Amino acid sequence: MTKIDIEIHNNVIEVYNKIKDIDDSGIEIDIPEGSVLFDNTLNIKLLKRIVQRDGKSIVLTTKDEKGRLLMDIIDDNVTSENLPYIKFEPKQNIFAKFKQSH
Repeated sequence: MTKIDIEIHNNVIEVYNKIKDIDDSGIEIDIPEGSVLFDNTLNIKLLKRIVQRDGKSIVLTTKDEKGRLLMDIIDDNVTSENLPYIKFEPKQNIFAKFKQSH
């Protein structure tokens, strides 16, 4: 597994450009605290999808608390120990209630 470090300001495209020519099937990316990748969960999802599309596996590591939480939520619907998983089950179907009133 090849490990790479990225800078706080590297976006998804910049990270991908760093790893696309690596001839290893496994890549570990150490994401720094405060990285722009943690601005949105879609950044992490997109990065994972792009790398997997190329037939590689990816492991993301960070010391950023917000980043770990985001990655935990994205990965297999597992949540951080600090945020318990609660399955949402609606008590009533709002659309059925709306249809009844009209």
